[in-house]
Amino acid sequence: MKQQTDMQREKMELLSPAGDMAAFKAAIACGADAVYLGYTSFGARSYAGNFNKDELCEAVAYAHERGRKIYVTVNTLIKEREMKQLRETLDTVCYSGADAIIIQDLGIIRIAAQYYPELKLHASTQMAIHNAQGAALLFGMGLPRVVAARECSLQEIRRMRETGAEVEVFGHGSLCVSVSGQCLFSSMIGGRSGNRGKCAQPCRMQYRLEDGTDGYLLSTRDLMLLRHLREMRDAGVSSIKIEGRMKRPEYVGIVTRAYRQALDALEDGGKAIDEQSTVDELRQIYNRGGFTEGYLLGSNHAALMSWKKQNHSGVEIGGILKTDAKSVLLQAEQEIRHGDTLQFRGKTEQDVVYDGSDVTAGSRIRIPLKSTAGLAAGDKGYRIVSTLQLSRINDVIRENGGRIPVYGKLSIAGGKPTVLELWDDEANRISVTGECAKEAVSRPLTKPTVEIQMAKMGDSAYKMSSLEIDLEDGAFLPLGALNALRRKAIAELREKRIRRISEPQALKIPEGKAKDPGLPKRMLVVSSPLLSDSILLHEGADRFIWRPDTLIPDELEALLAEDSSGLPIGLELPAVTYTQELEQILSFVGKHTDRIRFVVANSVGQLAVNWPCSVWSGQGMNLFNKECAEMLSALKVSVMTASCELSTHEVNELVSQDKAYVMEVYGRTQLMLLSHCPVRTERGDEKTDNRCGRCRAEHRECTACYTDTKGYRFPAYNIRTPHGCLLRVYNSLPLDAARYEKQLNGLQCGFRLSFTDEPQSKKSELVRSYRSLLDCGKALHSPGAESTGGRLLRGVE
Repeated sequence: MKQQTDMQREKMELLSPAGDMAAFKAAIACGADAVYLGYTSFGARSYAGNFNKDELCEAVAYAHERGRKIYVTVNTLIKEREMKQLRETLDTVCYSGADAIIIQDLGIIRIAAQYYPELKLHASTQMAIHNAQGAALLFGMGLPRVVAARECSLQEIRRMRETGAEVEVFGHGSLCVSVSGQCLFSSMIGGRSGNRGKCAQPCRMQYRLEDGTDGYLLSTRDLMLLRHLREMRDAGVSSIKIEGRMKRPEYVGIVTRAYRQALDALEDGGKAIDEQSTVDELRQIYNRGGFTEGYLLGSNHAALMSWKKQNHSGVEIGGILKTDAKSVLLQAEQEIRHGDTLQFRGKTEQDVVYDGSDVTAGSRIRIPLKSTAGLAAGDKGYRIVSTLQLSRINDVIRENGGRIPVYGKLSIAGGKPTVLELWDDEANRISVTGECAKEAVSRPLTKPTVEIQMAKMGDSAYKMSSLEIDLEDGAFLPLGALNALRRKAIAELREKRIRRISEPQALKIPEGKAKDPGLPKRMLVVSSPLLSDSILLHEGADRFIWRPDTLIPDELEALLAEDSSGLPIGLELPAVTYTQELEQILSFVGKHTDRIRFVVANSVGQLAVNWPCSVWSGQGMNLFNKECAEMLSALKVSVMTASCELSTHEVNELVSQDKAYVMEVYGRTQLMLLSHCPVRTERGDEKTDNRCGRCRAEHRECTACYTDTKGYRFPAYNIRTPHGCLLRVYNSLPLDAARYEKQLNGLQCGFRLSFTDEPQSKKSELVRSYRSLLDCGKALHSPGAESTGGRLLRGVE
């Protein structure tokens, strides 16, 4: 109980983003305890400015001098041919003295254990850690911190923290609508992979549902948890993370300052901040249709989404009274200043930079526009950019980017070495000696002269706040000697301050061994949500994977009982399984080992469970390289699924003779895994509820279908779970790799066919065709125009 109390009282770190040096210095000046940033390679925001080697070293030294930490994002998936470049990146990060790296690729753990023992590793949210099992596994391997998946509740965070791992939680900024690390939308439709830091953000585009509902249907509001810091602290959250490496320095400064003040007030116990004023500041700098609390408190659906607008909404400033061809008459409910960017919204949006005199609240003002087409009386005006807000935060950044106070004692006596002691507020203390003082011939040193010389800090980061001077009467020392002594002392104190702040803990690679699956290298695997499709084992499939549309224990039991075939199956799990759900699934599998011969895991936590059967890894494990394959093997995975983001050439680079692999060759690729329901969003529901039953009651082919502006339809199928529904969003066209018959023939890799809504005759035809391709090198069908080759030819960026 004492341990839990201590955990709850632990001071939370404030972790801010930086896409460039200006944003980095804004974060430091406005109160960040730590800053996360990207190097030029392998960061999940490759379009941010990022930092080269010199800038990274400069940033680390700058942060450490001020008692702050630096975490470097190395959180993309690594291709086999990029391993040399990865080593060069890790060399640079080690050289810089950064405090930790944030990783997604499991293979980096193995590389770091062998070559970089000085590196501390944090598990990225891209790893999709949703349960205590995953946190415990990574903590046991030597990763002290996990970044919790954004879908986690306070209860789940508390369970993770109880494993001993630090838990970092996103507290503010943009949200991915898909489970992180499980989004292939950008990758599959354009070749720009979110897992590689190059997401094209298809979630911010317009879509239409089957009932005619349209808008930005996959666009989330921005997260804001400012009002829930106490609950987060009590749940054991170690670090509050602000999203925004693509944002301007002023955004970083304003958001960091708001959370710094709120966290300080929480620590001071009872000290208050003007919460509404702070929220207004946050809304002005950036919001998408308001803010959401995400999944932390159990609300999502309508509370999560911003269907009407996918970018900055600004702050309402008043209503339009009337329009003419080139201007609007506005009733200003807030002040407007020269230089503010305004936006008027009606049937169209019209932007303008206000070029008039400052306007007070309550005034009527005519504002010229290039066009008023689509605007009418009653429409609203919004301030998108406030010049006053930007000016104020830039003043704060300048004022707080000042000097570090130091304190000193200087002893000068004739015939003795001069001694200068310096110390700071962090208990760093040094002592240096200089020239011996001599007896003055004509002009002895005076204390005012010494004070002037010691205060000359030049362009260093320090200021002499106080100096005790012990000066013997009649002593003389050249001013150059005093200057040299001061420079030497500052250099030594700086060296102490910029040392690596935290020490790593030893990484421990598991030494597990997978069970032999007893299968040929060129196996044919079929998966389907229908258990009745296991009959395809008689058509030529070597293994059948059941991908059920429910994880509710009673429903699983009923479905299995209804099947009388007795054929052996594998059970595939979605990437999201919370702590108690995973325990329930383990119990279910344990009772049915006569039927369930293997489990297909799609997240790290699912590999932490001691399954009573073989374990395979699914698409969700994002297998890109041999180092990752070695880690999966050490975690007892017997058959591995190569990432569908790899080309056939890259798959060939990955596979090895001592392991069994499969690759997806047919089926609709899962583009996203959602934790909210569009049907409930449309109804305005805000709470999660797994008893809805609407999908089953209406006997829908799929839960929803998102149609984009080009007419492509992306069907979505739900998975009922004890915590509520998940939604698999699939590609508009199925992958059919038989068009690359020649490339597939050369691969020492099995094939996986994944069915969703195909008729039984089509399934049988495809199984027989791919069986022929495996055995004889020739497919028995020709891929039609209504299919895609995915990324198998070119891979992804």
